[in-house]
This record gives sequence, C-alpha cells and structure tokens, in this order.
Amino acid sequence: MSILSINIDKIYGTVSAADVAALKGEMEQGNRMLQDGSGKGSDFLGWVNLPESITSEELKTIRKCADNLASLADVILVIGIGGSYLGAKAVLEALSDPFQLLRNKQEKPIVLFAGQNLSEDYLYELLEGTRSYKIAAIVI
Repeated sequence: MSILSINIDKIYGTVSAADVAALKGEMEQGNRMLQDGSGKGSDFLGWVNLPESITSEELKTIRKCADNLASLADVILVIGIGGSYLGAKAVLEALSDPFQLLRNKQEKPIVLFAGQNLSEDYLYELLEGTRSYKIAAIVI
C-alpha cells in the first residue's frame, strides 16, 4: 500500500486542532480495519487494494468483454442507482475524452445512464431517443 499525505490545515477555524487530535485514535483504527478487513462490511472492501491487485489476465478478460460489448451496440445503457452508477460514471469520465460527442464519427458506443432518475419523462425520452440504435445494457 502506498502512503497518502493529507493536508487538513484549511479546516482549522471550523474545527479545532484539539478536536482533530481527539479523533486521531479512531481514524487510525478505521484505517487499520480497512487494511485488515476486520470491520463491519468487510466483504465490500475489494476496492481497497485496487488497482495493484488486478492481474494482467483479469485486464485481458475485461478488455475482451468491453470489446465484445462495443461490437454489439451503438448505445450502452448503464442501469444502476447511487454509488453503483456513480462509480461507473466516474471511471468513464476519468478515462474518456470529454468532447467525444463533438467528433463527427463515433468510434465507441455512446454510454447513457438509467435507473438514477425515476422520472417517467426521462425514461420515456431515453427509450424514444435510443429506439433506432442497437442497445446493450449493463445492470449494476
């Protein structure tokens, strides 16, 4: 694990140095529990050792799956709520060209999100807007 450095100097004035110092033990305990998987919800900690725990074989499998999905669809719908859809959206935004949709020729499927919005108008417009496209879905 690499060591992170966090500068919290800007919080003073809102929180006292004594308040922060009083929480030091709890913060260290929380970090230990994350690292050794001993706390509640430890079965949801697969992200703690990413990305260094991903093998090259797993990356090849992911690439193969992504290429296959891209070959099947013009539009990929990511369906999820809360953190599930936000995680997918964050990764997509971090790894994508933010101006991809301005390009004349799309080389990759367009990724749209559903499930995070329960508006019937949103869902109707999504379905109407994608009617003429080949669609694949990732349900999280």
